[in-house]
Amino acid sequence: MKLKYKYIILYLLLLTFLPHAEATYAVDGTPIVAVKHETVSGGIYVDGGHGIGSSPYTQSFSNVPANVVYSRLYVGIWGGNPDYTGTVKTTVNGHTLGTLNLKGKADTNQNVMCTGFGVYLVTYVVPVSSLNAGSNTVVVTTSGDIDGRVYGVTLAAVYEREGAPEVEYWLNDGHENLNGKNSHDECTTSFAAATSSNQGASLTVAYLCGNRGEKDYLYINDNQIGGDDVADSMGDSASSFDIKTFDVTDHFDSSGNNILLKRGGESTVHPFIAVLTLTSGGTPTPTPPPSNKPDLTITEIKVPDQIFADEDNTIEVVVQNPTDYDIEDAFNLELSVGSITLGSIRIHDLGAGESETVQFIWDPDETIEYTLSAVVDVNDEVDEADETNNKKTSAVTVGKSMGYYGDDSIETFEHGTINGSIVYTIGNSSYSKLPLSLDDEYAVECNLTLPDNAAVRNARLYIYWTWGHKGSEGKAATMDVTFDGHTIPADDRYTDRKGYDPYNYPSGTYCYNVTNYIEDGNGSRINYTTVVKNTGEDYAKFGVCGINLIAVYEDLKEPEIEYWINEGCDMIYETDGDGVKITSEDATTNIFFSGVIDLAEVKRATLTTVVLSGDKGNNELGFNNETWDEDVYNGEPYDDLAIDERDVTDHLGTSGNYAYIVDKGDYMVPSTALLILERGQKVEKLDLVAVVVGEITDMGIHYISDDIYGAVFGTLRFTVLDRFDRITRYREARDILVYAVPSDCDPDYNVWMNITETSEPERTLTLFNDPYTNETQDYKTEICFFDENDDKNFDEDNDTYIYRTTTSYDGTFAIQLDGGMYDIYTRY
Repeated sequence: MKLKYKYIILYLLLLTFLPHAEATYAVDGTPIVAVKHETVSGGIYVDGGHGIGSSPYTQSFSNVPANVVYSRLYVGIWGGNPDYTGTVKTTVNGHTLGTLNLKGKADTNQNVMCTGFGVYLVTYVVPVSSLNAGSNTVVVTTSGDIDGRVYGVTLAAVYEREGAPEVEYWLNDGHENLNGKNSHDECTTSFAAATSSNQGASLTVAYLCGNRGEKDYLYINDNQIGGDDVADSMGDSASSFDIKTFDVTDHFDSSGNNILLKRGGESTVHPFIAVLTLTSGGTPTPTPPPSNKPDLTITEIKVPDQIFADEDNTIEVVVQNPTDYDIEDAFNLELSVGSITLGSIRIHDLGAGESETVQFIWDPDETIEYTLSAVVDVNDEVDEADETNNKKTSAVTVGKSMGYYGDDSIETFEHGTINGSIVYTIGNSSYSKLPLSLDDEYAVECNLTLPDNAAVRNARLYIYWTWGHKGSEGKAATMDVTFDGHTIPADDRYTDRKGYDPYNYPSGTYCYNVTNYIEDGNGSRINYTTVVKNTGEDYAKFGVCGINLIAVYEDLKEPEIEYWINEGCDMIYETDGDGVKITSEDATTNIFFSGVIDLAEVKRATLTTVVLSGDKGNNELGFNNETWDEDVYNGEPYDDLAIDERDVTDHLGTSGNYAYIVDKGDYMVPSTALLILERGQKVEKLDLVAVVVGEITDMGIHYISDDIYGAVFGTLRFTVLDRFDRITRYREARDILVYAVPSDCDPDYNVWMNITETSEPERTLTLFNDPYTNETQDYKTEICFFDENDDKNFDEDNDTYIYRTTTSYDGTFAIQLDGGMYDIYTRY
């Protein structure tokens, strides 16, 4: 019996040390539980956070000890809504920890805890090889429909040091959402009994979403610590983020310790980590003395994910006045690299609690590690509360420019809705083979056929070029373009290059607005000729991979579509050659389609992507949670231009939709993407009318008497609204379908998709337009039925006869009907 009891206790102890294996959305959060408990000759480093900020978010960690043996990184992200989705990519000193899909309520990532209104905590076990002794930089990049701001980044690192005193530590984490809405007002976490005889105890806790002035409370073993406002945004110096350390030696219990966290007056607060350490003495958080002066601090030096030599890199420095006092005097902010000053910017004032972000451009010339140093109030012009906190440094590693990374997203040029469609054609495009020299021309003919009623609303021409160079030097293409005889200027230009020699030649996508040169539809095929001419000087050359003509047209007889046109140029290549290693994860292009979608209205969703090259099939295409990993781009329609078009209806999300293209040793340049959602036609009920044989319901109309049928007459008009939804004018609704349906039939949406014509002859009703001139107009009525079984045969038990006509040029309609009660519908 004792043996059985021993095994039960062991099982329970092991269970408490398991990570949060099934991390799903929980409205009140995830309990804070034990992760690690041990004794080391060294200690545990816990630091982080400077408050909420935009993506990309950079957090610097200084004085990280050497010989780290275990580390965890915590990233807090604001989603804005638990239904929004997006992605997060985190790097440590340039080493990626991967890209995660954040799915809100549907999230099942084991290291993601989402709660409340979309507050995420992402936890990483960081490879110790990624950490440096001393300075470290973490960069968090978010995207998608989520808000994407980062609350803060926290690093917990266990280290060993030969000859150092032993330190016992307990590391607990989770993601609680203390909130008033659900009366989740408090939470607890516990630390097991101590195994060492050390006496000095300290407790570190960290929170997201805390606010200064909203009281919350912290207890250890029923003893209150930290005052009445523990989560106060670090005294209002780090918005919505707190990390605090307290000396708890007097309250420590060697047999076990319990922590109680209370919400108090906070609307919501999210504790996520608790670290208890036992050493020879405590380490209480120093409390700054009160002051009636303003203060200047540098909260962040923001650097891109990758810094490249011989290129302009944008460095942002964030200056903050975290006090309640305005700074009315001007002061200077200076950024330096070693002894070289990159720039000095004059800031004229800074209000209480305000911050300002200043940009500097840096063009390093060597691929080495540099130390950036930012100093505010260089000349001591401001009388500050603390004159010792005006400097911040950040270590950055400069590398060779790697254009083969997926670093340029294919961005949305246009997103809209329209009754109509989108067509595209590459005409007789082919690769130009030999590069174009000065004055050489490349011509493509595109045949475009639009429906009779199509009105062109937007037309976009893309020139896809590659291998731009002048001698052995890479150079962007210079060209003149004519379209159907018209010389046209470029709207946008996108370029990318691999970033290192040899053959560091760019590729590009040049974009042109040709809307005014495309004829509205008449059912005929029209030829449009594009001519590209090289105008580069000094023997500059480039090749052309092809062109693409896209037209968005409106046709009120067609269903409504929602569409995204995305464009760009992102050279990607998984390689391990020339001393360069780029993984397939690095060689990934992301394409985002923002907006909220009502999936019930979507009949079909089609994704079309265009890439230069992509002829080997060593690639992947993904859309949300689905991945196609074989032979997506395989040189169709030809080796230098690959186009993939596929149905993604089953993988569409309500928001945060995105695609990604992955190179696996193929070499590709994603350039254009179309996402088109086809909706079913709108069907609206207009009125209920009683039809009497031999009469028309509108008695003010002159008509030719008919003793066999009755009739319904009416006029349809579209209202045109301004941006305040006010009616500005009306437009006749011509060529719109109108139906008369017996009132005892209540058709659902699906049955409108199954209308079948009968073999009965059309009925013709002739009405006088003008009784004084005897001008008349004929209105046709078709007899159809709702084909419930979709078998094209009328079934008296299940199917219903209906009557259909089309509005005339002036929006009028008339339907000849048998006597009875009818509902009138319009479908467009």
